[in-house]
Amino acid sequence: MPLGLKLTDLLKNFDLNLAAKILRLLTCFAIAILVTVSPMNAVHTASLRLPKASIIIAPAWHSCGSYRVFRAQVEAHKAAGIAPYFLAIHPHFAVLGGGGGLWKKYRKNTADLGTVDRGEARLPWLNFFKPSFLSSLATARKRTPVFTKSLSATHALLPASLAQFMASHEIVAIHCNHYFNLPAAKRVQALAPGARIILETHDIQSFHVRQERPVNPLTLRREPFARYFEDEVAISQAADELIHLNHEEFEAFSAALPGKSHHLIYPSLGRPAASTAPPPVRDIDFLVLGAANRGNFHSLKWFLSEVWDERLAAAANLAIVGGVADLFKVFNPSLYRKYSASFKGSVADVGAWYGRAKTVLLPISEGHGIAIKTLEAFAHAKPVIYTAQALRGFDREPVVKNLPGFAATADEFKARLQAAICSPPAALSEGAAAAAGIYEALFSPETYHAKLAAVLLGGQA
Repeated sequence: MPLGLKLTDLLKNFDLNLAAKILRLLTCFAIAILVTVSPMNAVHTASLRLPKASIIIAPAWHSCGSYRVFRAQVEAHKAAGIAPYFLAIHPHFAVLGGGGGLWKKYRKNTADLGTVDRGEARLPWLNFFKPSFLSSLATARKRTPVFTKSLSATHALLPASLAQFMASHEIVAIHCNHYFNLPAAKRVQALAPGARIILETHDIQSFHVRQERPVNPLTLRREPFARYFEDEVAISQAADELIHLNHEEFEAFSAALPGKSHHLIYPSLGRPAASTAPPPVRDIDFLVLGAANRGNFHSLKWFLSEVWDERLAAAANLAIVGGVADLFKVFNPSLYRKYSASFKGSVADVGAWYGRAKTVLLPISEGHGIAIKTLEAFAHAKPVIYTAQALRGFDREPVVKNLPGFAATADEFKARLQAAICSPPAALSEGAAAAAGIYEALFSPETYHAKLAAVLLGGQA
C-alpha cells in the first residue's frame, strides 16, 4: 500500500480530542518539572524550613523590675520553640545618640539574658539635625510628651545583625515592649510582612510620662491626662494584638481599642537560682528594695518619716537596697544622713539580700501597674508587710485575699513591724508559705510560658 494512503487512513481515524488531552497533560507535566527545579521555588521551599523566630524589642534598661520581665520573655520564647532576637532601644535622646559608657554598663548588666542574638538601635548625633528628625519635632509641638518619647524608635538605626538574623529565620512575631517602641516594630514588620506585632503595654504609660513631664518642653503647655492617654492609644493602634500585665490596663485598653485582641498575662520572674552554698545567715530583719524612680522615692520617704523611727532602728536591722539611695542623697539628704547605715545602694546580687532577709517590706504609697518588687518577694517566698498599693493590678484575685501582713495606715505598719520583731519562726513561716502560694498560683514560669506561647503561636492566652 502506498505510503500516502497509509497517512490518509491514519488521519481519518485520529481522535483529535484525545490528542488535545494528551498534549495538555504533557504540558502540565513539563511546567511542574520546571517550577520544581526553578531557583525561586528552591528559595521558597527553603524558607518554609527556616526555624521559627521572633524579635523582642525593649527599652535599654537594666537592674530594674522591667528588665526581669524582659529576661522572662526571652526564656518563654525559647520554651515555645521560638528563637528570639533581642533589640534594645533607649527612649532618651542623650543615650540614643551617644552615651558610650552607659551602653557598656547596659551590656555588662544584661549579660544574664543568656545565649540570645541581640543588637542595639542607635542614632548618630548628626542624624538629629536631619530634616526627617526636625520634622518629627515639629509634629511633637502639636502632641504631648507621650508622642515625643516615641521618636527614638522612629529614627534609631536598626543594627545590621538584625537583618542577618531575619534572613535566616521565619519571623512569626514581633514582641514589642512599651508603646514608645512601636515605630521600630512597624519598621521591622515591613521587613517581615507575615509577622504580627504584639505590644506588651507594661501599665498605662501615660501616667508615668505625665509624672515625669507634666509640661510639654517644646511648647511649655501643661496638657490634661486625657490628651496623654489619647496619644498613647493612637500610637498603640499599630499593634495587631496587645498583652497587659494587670487588670487595670487590660480594662482601659480593651475599652480604648475594642477592635484589637487583648490578653491579660501576669508576668513571671522565673525562679531564684538554686545555690550550692550553705543557707545564708538571716541577719537582716527587714528588707526594702527600691530602684531610682519617683514612686520608690516618695513611698520610702513616707515610710522613713511616718513609720520607721529610732526605737525601731535600735531593735531591728533595716536594709534599703537599690538606686533609690542616690535620690535621697540629692532630694532628702537629712533623711539619708539619719538612716545612712540602712542605705546599701545598688548591689550586684539582689538574690543574696533576699536570702539574708527575714521579712520584706512593701511600703508602697503610689504608682501604677504591678509592683515588680512584690513579685520578687513572692518568688523568694518571703513574708511581707505591705500596703494596699503593693497588690495593685492583681488584688481582685481570690488567692491574695488572706495574705498576712496588710497595714492600712502608718500606725498599723509600725505595729506590724513591732510584732514581727517579736514573732517566733513559725509565724514567719506562715507568711512565707502564703507568699509562695500566690506566686505559684498567678506568676509561676510554667503558667507564664504557656499563656505567652499561645499568643506568640497564634492562639489565645
